[in-house]
Amino acid sequence: MEVSQFKHHMDLSLKSGMKDAYASAGVSAVTQYLEFAATILILWYGGIAVLKPAQGEEPELSIGQLITFNLYWSMLNNSITGLNGVLNTLIRAASAAQRVFEIIELVPDIPLNSGSRKLQAGEPCTVEFQDVKFWYQMRPEKEVLKGLSFD
Repeated sequence: MEVSQFKHHMDLSLKSGMKDAYASAGVSAVTQYLEFAATILILWYGGIAVLKPAQGEEPELSIGQLITFNLYWSMLNNSITGLNGVLNTLIRAASAAQRVFEIIELVPDIPLNSGSRKLQAGEPCTVEFQDVKFWYQMRPEKEVLKGLSFD
């Protein structure tokens, strides 16, 4: 039963991860194409403004101004891309934090106060383990510890 639940959760996780990867790839492709198109538009329009001034007039834009504007555009675009990366990191961190809090709120299978007793100060005590057996819940047929004893 636990194995099937684990498999179910892993399948959901895989589907969710693939969905996230496709969405991320799509957004990345669209933003890169838009960046490329905007750069081409800037260079095309700026090139026309530099190379074809009206007759008898100076160019609307110098080549230095065009290069400077293109560099500013590139810096702005890189900043926006960096902010997008930070936002993605924050979303993933929030998801991880949610899972951590879910784990913290889990109730243990073994009650914390079962079998405990208070010892008096100075009272001698020993801890003894006799014939200890241990297995994981996922594989009860495979014992990890068999008949371990020590004191």
